[in-house]
Amino acid sequence: MKPLFDFRRLVKYVFMAVAIAIALVSLVFSNGLVRELAKEERNKIEIWAAATELLAKSDESNDMNLILQILQSNNTIPVILYDKANEMFSANNIKLPEEGAREFLRKKIGEFAEKHDPIVLEEINQYVYYDDSYILKRLQIYPYIQLLAISFFIALAFFALMSSQEAQQNKVWAGLSKETAHQLGTPLSSLIAWTEYLKLKGMDPFLVNFPKSAPYQRLNLWLGRR
Repeated sequence: MKPLFDFRRLVKYVFMAVAIAIALVSLVFSNGLVRELAKEERNKIEIWAAATELLAKSDESNDMNLILQILQSNNTIPVILYDKANEMFSANNIKLPEEGAREFLRKKIGEFAEKHDPIVLEEINQYVYYDDSYILKRLQIYPYIQLLAISFFIALAFFALMSSQEAQQNKVWAGLSKETAHQLGTPLSSLIAWTEYLKLKGMDPFLVNFPKSAPYQRLNLWLGRR
């Protein structure tokens, strides 16, 4: 049974190693996607900021269709446009509270600045602060959720294999106990039968004074005479 246990233990370790390798590869791959998507969002915001600056400097004679299309194309990335000279805020893709919107946006600017460097529009003295899109945030969390799920299944499989191994060991011990009981039962049954036989013959086998050196000598002689 030992080779079977060794094989089960080997399968358990191989399964755990494969699961951990899959989790690590998935984590690395997802982090790569997150970095690529973060770069794309940065480029998109830079274009959006350039369009905002161009809109502020343009006059009525310029065609605004392309600029407006660029500004309206951002419907996923939260953006705050801050005018430093006039202390004015403009937000896009952010749900504002009914009261205290100014303080809310000021707080959001601090949070956004911790994640990404603001884009400075020097000619119009404005700053563009932005946050990760909802899709990017979900993608950032997904690898860790996946890692947690894989860890749960690894633990579940580990305990299942341990329970199976323990059940197998219990079966082995039960089989050994039955075999031992059977091996002990055969001579005991024979002794009991001889004891009953001697009782029927009027002898008490427990009171027979057998020599210590030959406990069965007198019994054999008596049986021979019978």
